[in-house]
Amino acid sequence: MTPRRKWAVAWGAWVTAFAVMETITVRRRNDTALCNYLRPVLGVHGGPVHKAAGVGALVGFAVWFVPHLYRQQGEKR
Repeated sequence: MTPRRKWAVAWGAWVTAFAVMETITVRRRNDTALCNYLRPVLGVHGGPVHKAAGVGALVGFAVWFVPHLYRQQGEKR
């Protein structure tokens, strides 16, 4: 297995594990979810505007990140 493939597997496993754990925690309405720690640190008090901004930021990140992952190897900045 090449080093590039090893890193891909490691990152994929980490992201998958984090997503699964956060989903379970949020669905159980447990106080240990990451958002419960980040909201006070960032000074966010919730509400529909904050939720819309969060969804917008997440969608924007995904729109950037997915093509970034699949761009051709020969393309370098």
